[in-house]
Amino acid sequence: MFHVHERIYDILANENRAFAEKDEMMEIMEKTGNDVSDSTGLRKARPIKAKSPLLDIGNLPGGEILTQKGNSCGTCSLSAVLRHFRIDRTQTEIDRKVRNFNIFTAPDSIIRYARLVGLSATYRNNGSFEEIRELIEKGIPSILLIQTKPESRLNFLHLHYVVAISARESEEGNWLGIYNPWGLREEISSNELENAWANVRIGPFLCWNRAYIAITQEENILNKPLYERTRGVNMLGLSIASFVNGLAKLLRGEMKGILELLESLPTFIAGIAIFAGETLLRRFGSR
Repeated sequence: MFHVHERIYDILANENRAFAEKDEMMEIMEKTGNDVSDSTGLRKARPIKAKSPLLDIGNLPGGEILTQKGNSCGTCSLSAVLRHFRIDRTQTEIDRKVRNFNIFTAPDSIIRYARLVGLSATYRNNGSFEEIRELIEKGIPSILLIQTKPESRLNFLHLHYVVAISARESEEGNWLGIYNPWGLREEISSNELENAWANVRIGPFLCWNRAYIAITQEENILNKPLYERTRGVNMLGLSIASFVNGLAKLLRGEMKGILELLESLPTFIAGIAIFAGETLLRRFGSR
């Protein structure tokens, strides 16, 4: 038992060092303006070179870049996208609806909130660079679900959202410009994108593969949702978020939190069943 505790301590210590390195890199970039290995774990990120099309997402007045607070990359990304459509919702305002107690942001929570404020939003799994480029050319931003350290034993701690804002081809290959809610606007190669965006796992389980959420003001312009065996994990994420949000609202004296608590249980049970079935299909379906 002592050795197990010691091993867990070593793993957590390594993760803490990784977070410290991220903070150090961001500080160096802020002070010097130099291109340091990106804090997302995307090793070859660099300043955006694309001139057009380039979506103006993440910029604030005075030259600052919108930066997340706490574990809020999802709601911060959504806030940046809403600002792009002239809908002023701060990260804090969105958090009160979809993300309490500093937990993660479920993909379906992002979609629900975007629709709540009058936008069209759709989720797709098994996306591609070409799809994202076509959306950008139409002026449609996409929020990508990536994993910054897929090799980590605690890979679930490294789920992250970024917003695609530019795409270009060059002799060096394809490059995607992203707004990163860690306070960065940067460009990554398609190879680096593939490493972070494809085969996103929670522990040993494959959960998403090039998943993204496209958001626009225009109706009937987005492709139909394509879950491709990710409906179960998305339902689980939404059920946990609903339970936590319902509890938070009850603690604030908002009785409507009871509805979210009641919603969370059947969604969780259905999510478990669907996730188990989808996992079996991934493993044995092609045989």
